[in-house]
Amino acid sequence: DAESAAAADAAARAAAVELASLDARIDAQFPAYRALIAPSPLAASDIAKRLQKDEGLIFIVPLNGSMYSYAIGPGGVRWHRVDKGQQAVGATVDTLLCQLDPVTCQTQIDGLRPLTAAEREGYKRFDRALAYGLYADLVKPVEAALTGATRVYTVTIGRLGGLPLALLPTTAPAAGSDDADPATLATTPWLADRYALVTLPSVASLRFADQPRAATTQAFVGYGAPVLGGKAPVSRALRGAQLYRASRDIADQTLLTTLSPLPGTEVELRAMVVALGSNNSRLRLASSATEASLKRDKTLANTRVIAFATHGLLPGELTGFDEPGLVFTPPASPTADDDGVLSASEAAGLRLNADWVILSACNTAASDGGAAGLSGLARAFLFAGAQSLLASHWRVSDEATARLTVEVLAGDKMLTRGQALQAAMRTVRTGKRADGSALEGWKADWAHPMFWAPFSLIANSDR
Repeated sequence: DAESAAAADAAARAAAVELASLDARIDAQFPAYRALIAPSPLAASDIAKRLQKDEGLIFIVPLNGSMYSYAIGPGGVRWHRVDKGQQAVGATVDTLLCQLDPVTCQTQIDGLRPLTAAEREGYKRFDRALAYGLYADLVKPVEAALTGATRVYTVTIGRLGGLPLALLPTTAPAAGSDDADPATLATTPWLADRYALVTLPSVASLRFADQPRAATTQAFVGYGAPVLGGKAPVSRALRGAQLYRASRDIADQTLLTTLSPLPGTEVELRAMVVALGSNNSRLRLASSATEASLKRDKTLANTRVIAFATHGLLPGELTGFDEPGLVFTPPASPTADDDGVLSASEAAGLRLNADWVILSACNTAASDGGAAGLSGLARAFLFAGAQSLLASHWRVSDEATARLTVEVLAGDKMLTRGQALQAAMRTVRTGKRADGSALEGWKADWAHPMFWAPFSLIANSDR
């Protein structure tokens, strides 16, 4: 049909012209956004100059079916290729993520089929040999470049972007050792023990590492424990099937009001207040935890730590909602400005200057499915002005998450942000702080990476 083909070609050309015009407007009005989503590259020599003497960088990217690893640090520059390794790496990541987040895994594979007793028991093990294989193939061959580094920036693209490098063992498991034994997991040497790891939005974001910024005077604000109408409080780790089930036949606002409440998030936020020596006047809980109150908060740009403890949504989990977002107390009458969900595009419109934005919700760092390994929600908060994010890669445990986020904030003030997360992960895994004191409420099961490794620090620097 030549006439229809010509019309389609004309429409495509017109769309290309319109897109080019819109891109030009974005570049002119929001240059920082373009620098975030499509930064110009840095040469290896420029990267080396921007790294401090105890810092390194590792960049892992798939290309034409193979996997390429690059490392730059005190030991120079190294690179390595795993021929035709992309498919195998993707399969390994998917297997490990199923062991880290079985609810989501089974929902995606088998719809709403509940886990059998054997499957629940099987997920207590973490296949350390499989995870070590990733380290041996992708990190170890270039690690000589990181000799002398204690802090390492990471950029991982594709499927590997959904798996924190922190949980890769650095030695092969002993033959016959039990991957389900908490004591074995607690004493396993992990990459998180060797380096304080920081996820960069891109390699080129190092050019923004030392930009000057204004001081903040407000210590903390926390939003959480939204008023939701679910029948019974459940852990954030168990709500995946509920979201998928409800999204099939329940309208958006109805779904929000039937999400399960999260009373543990109030406890978590109050513990953050104590850890920071702040006061409760800056907590926005229950009926005060609204999207409207966040958008009206004129002190946000002057607050050092901003925490959200609530449900997190991936694109498509809410009917008709194709962005990631955070759930707030639903309004009585939803509007475009307040529908109970802070979407990524709305988060990008906030004005922040925080040292920390803590997204204590599920899947806030998980990739949205594109080539980049960083979620749209995480990118949005960086664009809004956050200096660093603490964000999760899978559905998290309420109890362990509350301990980890508080430990990060309450840690040694001489530590960098990356080092604070490194120490907090070790504490949650072992139940002991660096000073030998015990972690209150610790459980031996927390030695499993699903509990201590879900969160990544996302920032342009660790300084």
